[in-house]
Amino acid sequence: MPSRSFPSASLASYTVSGSGDVEELRGDDVTSYATSGDVLFGSNEDTLRPEAATALQAILDQAAAGPSTRFRVEGHTDDVDTPEYNLDLSQRRAQAVADWLAGQGVDPSRITVTGYGLTHPRADNTTAEGRALNRRVVITVTE
Repeated sequence: MPSRSFPSASLASYTVSGSGDVEELRGDDVTSYATSGDVLFGSNEDTLRPEAATALQAILDQAAAGPSTRFRVEGHTDDVDTPEYNLDLSQRRAQAVADWLAGQGVDPSRITVTGYGLTHPRADNTTAEGRALNRRVVITVTE
């Protein structure tokens, strides 16, 4: 699956029912799910929080994955710490989500994992609110 980013201006935004902490972004041929803030992981952690399963299951349910569905899992961080550390952390977090998806029966060959570190901020890193928005995992689902 080719790597590409989808400009947020071309996506319609919704909140995933039952999660409260997951934003659904829909485009013509793609649906992305973005966690907000630190829903899935603690600070500087790459182990899923126990409550992360609720948000991830809501995404999986909403995606209505079929046998040809592909998942692209992207990890993103704020700019606290070094770029190298954040790149590694984002990769480990994305892999943890991919491992969870595989544990729920998604064929690992249909999952792509990418860590972006602090290179694709969603908001300004100069505020706590902005940094919280930048700490996220995005799951893009395509058929």
